[in-house]
Amino acid sequence: MADELTESQKVDVWDLFESGVISEEVARDLLGDSFEAFAEKRRPALGLFFGDANQFFA
Repeated sequence: MADELTESQKVDVWDLFESGVISEEVARDLLGDSFEAFAEKRRPALGLFFGDANQFFA
């Protein structure tokens, strides 16, 4: 199936996986070997606070 998807569609599948809309199993089936490549380039999770957390409670 991965051979039939364009790069744009693969990015869309990855975004759906990251947002929890589709499961890892479905994403792996759709992306094939590309799944690992996307996982390596995955954006780090962003924390709730940036910098000094006390700025929110001052």
